[in-house]
Amino acid sequence: MKISRIRWAPFKIPFVTPYEMARGRALDRHGFIVVLETASGHHGYGEASLDPSAHREEAAAILPYIELMARELIAADVEDIDDVLEPHITGDDAARAAHCAIETALADAGAREAGRPLAELLSEDAAPRRAVPVNATVAARSTTAAAAAALLASAQGFSCIKLKVGMEATLSAEAERVKTVREVIGAGVRLRLDANGAWDEPVAIATIRNCEAYEIELVEQPVPAEDLRALGKVRDALATSIAADEAISGYESAVDALKYADILILKPARLGGLSIARYVAKAAASAGAGAIVTTTIDTGIGTAAALHLAASLPDDGRAQGLATASLLRDDLLTQSLVIERGYMTLPDAPGLGVELDEARAAKYLGEWQEVSA
Repeated sequence: MKISRIRWAPFKIPFVTPYEMARGRALDRHGFIVVLETASGHHGYGEASLDPSAHREEAAAILPYIELMARELIAADVEDIDDVLEPHITGDDAARAAHCAIETALADAGAREAGRPLAELLSEDAAPRRAVPVNATVAARSTTAAAAAALLASAQGFSCIKLKVGMEATLSAEAERVKTVREVIGAGVRLRLDANGAWDEPVAIATIRNCEAYEIELVEQPVPAEDLRALGKVRDALATSIAADEAISGYESAVDALKYADILILKPARLGGLSIARYVAKAAASAGAGAIVTTTIDTGIGTAAALHLAASLPDDGRAQGLATASLLRDDLLTQSLVIERGYMTLPDAPGLGVELDEARAAKYLGEWQEVSA
């Protein structure tokens, strides 16, 4: 596959309502869209974003990596593409996000050229799933607003709700938040909690223990990302499954996290792309651990990439964290990904199966830059 042009533009998209989490609130989502074109007339999309808590200045650090990889790819022979990309997959957060965008765009273009959905190429010999169960994310700060959002999600057919926690001042207030949401969604809907590293080990154990009566499926990142030993102690002290999220920043950290967590949260942008995320999923399965694919609150492009990854993995019954584009004012797509009764459907078209609506997206995109052969 010969690359003829690569172009990229920054985006800033407001959240529909402020995105609340233990580490603060986000009003806007920042990142970059990449469009790659081939000599055969095909194109591919990619997205580079950091976690929602990252500031705009941090997201701007992605740009030099995109520029560097784009210029090197345009100048490279086809057989040297992997050599160009490889150094960036183990770089810092910005380098891995840029690598994810470029790798996804290459994979999208290649799958379009092959006339096949990307999930089919990712899944190797097995047929990908045609639809994937997804959780709704509730990130409202007040308990009343959180309960209202959870009730709406369950009425829309979501069978799993992820509730942001770690924002209350006391253990009793935290338990009351969880209890209220459980009461409004009923016993038939799974409830998982996401603390974003808000608690220390004793507080995490006490808080989760207080909430276990409300049938918690799992808790994501209850303690700070850098404290894996504390994560393991929390897991060992409780019956509730514990997931590592922010603790995972690449293959090596994911393998380390397997010693301390029951489940790994796989975010392609943070890991460095779809390929490394699949390696991590395989490592988790070999260790008897679970894996859940989630977005970093991406546009429709990043969400589509995560969907194809999730569809390519074996079904373990867990909902995936993909129903997040609706948290933004716009997903930038000509046609949004379909979610019905808590399932997200894989597009039928080749590649990612989605198209960027450049005319409508113009209000959210900055200036395009490009390199060409």
